[in-house]
Amino acid sequence: MRYEELIRQVEQLAAGGLHRAGAERALAATLTTLGRCLPERLAADLADQLPLGAKRYLSGPPSGRQEALSLTELLEEIAELEGVSSSEALDHARAVIDALRQAVTGHELQRVRAELPEQLEPLFAPPAAAGWPESHRRRAHP
Repeated sequence: MRYEELIRQVEQLAAGGLHRAGAERALAATLTTLGRCLPERLAADLADQLPLGAKRYLSGPPSGRQEALSLTELLEEIAELEGVSSSEALDHARAVIDALRQAVTGHELQRVRAELPEQLEPLFAPPAAAGWPESHRRRAHP
């Protein structure tokens, strides 16, 4: 999947839709924060399957040691990086992860899911817009 396609997916899957800049911030904030929670090798494996524009955010934990963040801490960090509320950060993170389902192999995303603590499971629920009829989703802007 190309970077443009990944961003379009995030735009469409976020509740109420996102414009390109918002989708890029959501992608960057989510991948940067998730990368800190994953073992360095797994973050690198996931990054290898992402388009060039997205893989730079998955550098893994800065210390080489993964961080154990609670769901609240993770959402607060995503929200701060993205400049949105924690509830918006949850929806945007879900949109990013749902878009990743189409961008990477299912096996890789399962490895990520298995590595994260159970309390982060809500991130893998479909975003609100995923269940909306196509007519109610924001159209991607070219």
